[in-house]
Amino acid sequence: MPAQHFPRRLLLTIDFGVRFVGTACYTVFIAGVYSLSGNAFHVGLLGAMIVIPALVVSTGIGKVVGRFSARHTLNVLLVSRLLLFLIVVVTPPSLASLLVSAAVNSSLHQTSLVVKMSLDASLMTDDSRVEYLSTKGMQSSVVLTVAPAAGGFLFGLGGFAGALSVMACVIGLALVAVNLLEIPASTRQPGGVGNVADRPSARSSWAAVRAVPALHAALMLYCLVAVILETEAPLIFPFVDEKLAQGPMLAGILLGVSGLGGVAGAAATRIFPRMLVPSTIKWLILADGIVFLLFTLTSNVIVSISLFAALGAMGAITLVIVESAVQREVDSKDRPFVFSLMQFSAGAGGATVGILAAFIASRVGTPPVLAACALLEILAAVFLIGRAVVPVRRAEARP
Repeated sequence: MPAQHFPRRLLLTIDFGVRFVGTACYTVFIAGVYSLSGNAFHVGLLGAMIVIPALVVSTGIGKVVGRFSARHTLNVLLVSRLLLFLIVVVTPPSLASLLVSAAVNSSLHQTSLVVKMSLDASLMTDDSRVEYLSTKGMQSSVVLTVAPAAGGFLFGLGGFAGALSVMACVIGLALVAVNLLEIPASTRQPGGVGNVADRPSARSSWAAVRAVPALHAALMLYCLVAVILETEAPLIFPFVDEKLAQGPMLAGILLGVSGLGGVAGAAATRIFPRMLVPSTIKWLILADGIVFLLFTLTSNVIVSISLFAALGAMGAITLVIVESAVQREVDSKDRPFVFSLMQFSAGAGGATVGILAAFIASRVGTPPVLAACALLEILAAVFLIGRAVVPVRRAEARP
């Protein structure tokens, strides 16, 4: 498909709808549960209800996408989400109904992200990849910055029903964009056609990834860092209190400038497309670990804000590099498994480890835990850098 016919705007509209609703709904459900019960434990229970379904969905979605086309699957997911919001709005709220609704919504959201990445890959061409992924990365960073506040604002303005009604409108916009897509015949997957044996298993997809050593190393490093970042994010709030003697406002500012840094990082991938190779990942992660370690050691607010903006930029660059590499190097039948692995690491995996990290932080303090996370990043990057250098020296030593 020629680059000029690549449906860039429609795909960005779908991505915006899915990510905005997923991020904003997290705030809406937290506010709904807390306003209903006033119990902080129930908020923690909500987190578990969101993580567990995401764990199940992230590990099994590859087979679903392999059986049906990505466009058909995304249509079903968006319609299911609209029905869920409608049911929640017209049903009298209770703690049990909100927890179950949050679990279902989380499952639909995680699945939609994986399917959307598969849809992108099926339509993308080599000459459109860098521009589209960098634009999507900038948009995602903006959504991560704006959506949580928008969710809280909508809840305060119209309550639970009003907020979900607006979310339904955004999902409707994404649904319209999906059905406006013109899918070329060469990219269509035969929905429901073919032998079950022809559909890739998780083991065969993993073997396909391992066959490309540079991609395998980059993907594993990305998953590790995604888990670490999701572990660190909730601990920023107690960290600014313990280390910087500041309130939640500074934590919000830090997360905000991280999103702005992500916009700059995604833009940089368009300006410097040569950095979009898997070998760049280990150097980025090394720099990320060093910058985050410095963040845990400083007590200066201005320096902390500057370092967090740099962290956001490096995170956005890493995501664009990995997604671009997967689209180039991985066969279409194996991509859903890889994307689900990435999504699991960035969602359920990080949240699960975050529970353990929060428990340790409650005993020893938040700064040591965050410093340990930074050191883990540095050690992982150094290990892979050394692993790449040693074979080169061995080859040079051979006659």
